[in-house]
Parts: sequence; structure tokens; C-alpha cells
Amino acid sequence: MDVHLSSDGLWFSGLILRGCDGSVVGAATWLHVGNNDAVVGEAWGLNDALDWIDKFYLSNVIIELENQTVVNAVKRRARIRKSWGARIFF
Repeated sequence: MDVHLSSDGLWFSGLILRGCDGSVVGAATWLHVGNNDAVVGEAWGLNDALDWIDKFYLSNVIIELENQTVVNAVKRRARIRKSWGARIFF
């Protein structure tokens, strides 16, 4: 999973799903508007990945993240409130 902030303030997140042998199984991208914070961008990307995992009933998934703040939040099982009110529990 990776995220990128464009010059016009849009966040693009994407992921590549690989099988246990390293072969590409699928890929997806998303667009987010409205925040210039790298931690928020990475959290949006993680949320997209979790939604995708849930949508396709995947299990035994390893997610690679680059933002240490988000990694630490996941490790301490932080609660992150989504815009519509639900919370993500890590």
C-alpha cells in the first residue's frame, strides 16, 4: 500500500495484492480530497486497504506501511473515528 499527495491537494492511495508466491492477484487505487497531513493520507490508505480486505473476505493478509505514526497506532490498537461516525479498531 502506498499514498501520494499531488500538487493540487489530492491524496491518491493504492495497493497491490500479491499471492504467497509473489504473483500479482489484484490492484486498486482511491482518491481523497481535503487534507495535507501525511499521517492522515497514510491512514486513509490503510482504511482503503482494510475496506478492500473486508469486501473480498480476505484473510492472512500482510499490509506494509511507511508511516511510523500509523504503524504505532496499529500496534497499540488505537481507535480511529471515521467521518461517518464508526470507529476502526486496530
